[in-house]
Amino acid sequence: MLNYRPFAAAAAALRGETTGELRTQVMAKDGRTVFYAFGAALGLLLDQEGTDWRDRYLAEKFYLEKYRAPRRNATNGAAGAARRSSSPPG
Repeated sequence: MLNYRPFAAAAAALRGETTGELRTQVMAKDGRTVFYAFGAALGLLLDQEGTDWRDRYLAEKFYLEKYRAPRRNATNGAAGAARRSSSPPG
């Protein structure tokens, strides 16, 4: 196949395109298409959480907090404290 590309290379290229769009798109100019990159990036972040969010995505619409893995509590030591101190308030 002339256009064959390994999956890892194709995935890396798509991630790069998505992050590029997040940095450069402007709502006034690009309209609703800005949400395509946002949705793709949100899916990548939820994948990193390691939770099984896809099954619930359409059933539990607009409740992103339900898709995340539970936060670790204060008993997780210094790593947890460092993570909490670098998190934005709220």
